[in-house]
Amino acid sequence: SSYFYILEPTLLLTFPFNTKIELNPSIKMLLPLQENATESGIALNFGLGYLFNKIIIRPEFGILFFGNESFQHYGIGLSYKY
Repeated sequence: SSYFYILEPTLLLTFPFNTKIELNPSIKMLLPLQENATESGIALNFGLGYLFNKIIIRPEFGILFFGNESFQHYGIGLSYKY
């Protein structure tokens, strides 16, 4: 088996839209740590936070640019506000 290590510094911003919704854009660099790695990447993401009772639902969409290729990615997260 082989391993691939990446350092991912990220700038994440949060903009409250109102008391229940927030906007979360981010930009991330993907920096491979292997000596023979020749390409780095960048990801541009846009997320939302929606407060439902004490649970925050966090969908996210992004585009990853790595070398000459690009990939779309989607995700969803949950946070608990106590």
